[in-house]
Amino acid sequence: MTRKLIIITIGVLLAGYTWYVFSLEDRVVEDVNNTALIIDEEISGTLFQKMGASVALGVYLACVCVMYVLPAISEQILGLFYANPHHIAEDDVMRDARAFVAQGEFEGALAAYRHAAREEPENRLPWVEMAKIQIEHFKAPEEATATYAEALESREWPATDAAYFMFRISELQIEELDEKEAGIAALEQVVELFPGTRHAANANTRLEELEGSIDS
Repeated sequence: MTRKLIIITIGVLLAGYTWYVFSLEDRVVEDVNNTALIIDEEISGTLFQKMGASVALGVYLACVCVMYVLPAISEQILGLFYANPHHIAEDDVMRDARAFVAQGEFEGALAAYRHAAREEPENRLPWVEMAKIQIEHFKAPEEATATYAEALESREWPATDAAYFMFRISELQIEELDEKEAGIAALEQVVELFPGTRHAANANTRLEELEGSIDS
């Protein structure tokens, strides 16, 4: 508070002094031949004062801008990019689960993520994190597949989320569970459910890759 008061006081003094200096009248004396303008010593001093006051006020305003205005603008800009109420809620609802993961308590993390999924049924991330734990820490791709399937059936998801779960199910069935036919069926279901979308295009690309691997 004291620092701001000092800065404000300096600004008021500089502004007052600048106003005073610029309010002085320039007195110009013509030479005898009327060919030039001669500025006497008093007027030269006034011009110097005006220049000095202008520079001092400019430096002051620049410092204030750097110290207060620019940080405030930057904060507002960052807020526009990152202020997402859903993201804040997401962090809150999964905070306990992430704490369990950090402590290596993966059973507790699974329970906490399941609780988060109930609290925010429209948020797919708790399901994704549960499957990730089951794959990476419990080496149980079959449980992860079941988690994705449960998530898919838990509600009517937007196309992007539903396709995501189906792709993950197919990936695990083909690469981890040796259930290639089931994995192919999952991809064909993506094509059927989301025709003309990038999800269907990605599924068709994957199906072509799988067909090529079979032929080779």
